[in-house]
Amino acid sequence: MKIVLLFPAKAKPPAAQTLIDEYAKRIKSIGPCEIHYYKEERVDNRNPSEVKANEAKKINNFLKPNDYLVACDERGTHIDTDNLVAFTKNAILSQGKFIGKDRVIIIIGGALGLSQTIRNQADVIWSLSGLVMAGSIARVVLSEAVYRALTIIKGHPYHNA
Repeated sequence: MKIVLLFPAKAKPPAAQTLIDEYAKRIKSIGPCEIHYYKEERVDNRNPSEVKANEAKKINNFLKPNDYLVACDERGTHIDTDNLVAFTKNAILSQGKFIGKDRVIIIIGGALGLSQTIRNQADVIWSLSGLVMAGSIARVVLSEAVYRALTIIKGHPYHNA
């Protein structure tokens, strides 16, 4: 099964995008995982719920009926490396809750976060940290964490535990 990290647009500052691109290259070389982007809504004078609703439409255009959806949000369940490794391994092997699913989509929202609609659609909501962080930093953290999980599964020496 393929794992897809779904991010809003390209990260700013460019140094963050450089890191994401590096992990994307590494991820692609080691496992069935890739990074995709959706067009982030501009934060302007519109109501924040309108901005989030418009982003939700773009996200939903990407999703398919047999996707397993993971939403990343600071109010979600804390995930650690061991949990992510087990999750990733089961997803790749299409075991347990992944039976009958085609893809795992792990999504990070735009500047205002994810709409409640997307949160409600999610099969699970993860918190990447107890901290609130800039979206570009969250993308780097998630990219590195998924790469680390894949290297652990493959027995690659990247993880020195």
